[in-house]
Amino acid sequence: QKAAGLSTAQAASLYHDLAVLNSRLPKPDLERVALLYRQSLQLAPSRAVTQENCGITLAVAGRHGEAAGYLQAAKRLGRDTPELHSGLGAVRYAQRKLKKAAVSFGRALELRPGWTEAEENLRAVQSEIAEQKR
Repeated sequence: QKAAGLSTAQAASLYHDLAVLNSRLPKPDLERVALLYRQSLQLAPSRAVTQENCGITLAVAGRHGEAAGYLQAAKRLGRDTPELHSGLGAVRYAQRKLKKAAVSFGRALELRPGWTEAEENLRAVQSEIAEQKR
């Protein structure tokens, strides 16, 4: 349900912004943050940044199956950010899709060279892939 007196686009932006603000709290309630993103997406499903943020929130909450859908939707809508690809890498790693995880972390590094978190994640995935080959 959209907020009274706002256009659909304004209401979608409001829910998105509330989700972002809630996500920045010292101990964010990830369920609430995801709910706010979903409310925004009900009004504006083609908003790629909201799809990405919802997916990342769900991934952080450990809900990898759900996260994958939102992150893939963001990608289909044209998002190509290091955070998106790192999130996809984390989800694919959790799903044990190691080669796809490596590709995702690699893309994150192409977009943000030197990103320590993505470098560490890529090394960990590559190490597991090498272990499986032994």
